[in-house]
Amino acid sequence: LGLRVKDRAFACCDGKNKCFRRLGGNNEGCLAGHGDSFASPTWAEAAAACRDAGAALCVEPPTAPYKKRRGPNCDGAGCGKYDKLYLWTNIECEESILPEAPKFPDEGVLVYKGSDPNDFKCVKDKNKAGIAPVCCFGNNACFRKFEGGECMADMALGAGMSWADTVAACRAEGATLCSKPPTSTDKRQGPNCAGAGCSGGGAYGWTNIPCPAA
Repeated sequence: LGLRVKDRAFACCDGKNKCFRRLGGNNEGCLAGHGDSFASPTWAEAAAACRDAGAALCVEPPTAPYKKRRGPNCDGAGCGKYDKLYLWTNIECEESILPEAPKFPDEGVLVYKGSDPNDFKCVKDKNKAGIAPVCCFGNNACFRKFEGGECMADMALGAGMSWADTVAACRAEGATLCSKPPTSTDKRQGPNCAGAGCSGGGAYGWTNIPCPAA
């Protein structure tokens, strides 16, 4: 089963921040499924599942000293695939959590070819046509689609996006432009964002990586 960048799982917590990801002693009871049965839930579905289990979505962040099976990340509670995902909580966002909007560097930015992490070039025009939108999280995981699965821009139609519009789209999804070069050949990692759909393999994608000095 392929996991999308924006797939999410969840854990439930009791009043003491003790958490669980499954019912019973094996992964057959994983709350969002496991293996081929995994189904990324909406926040409302996750909240309802926790209520049905006599608990609730976690409302407190992880606290020190670190302990397994405590708090919203719920490390060590089984359902191993969940370790690769973000988990739903009932902790409200603060404005300061949103990624800061970057400014277009005077020297321009690098754009990476979707099909080849070693194919990149410098673009100094932030409104250049035909450049694909690509967003990244802090761990360099990338995506080209909105939460609902709609492409930010279908590059098969030549529908690129400006640098500023890409910034806005990424921020709306709780992410930002990719600011790190590719660090692996894994799919859906880094600014080339291979395998993320929207016909992005044949296009260059925006980043926030300044062009090197000439």
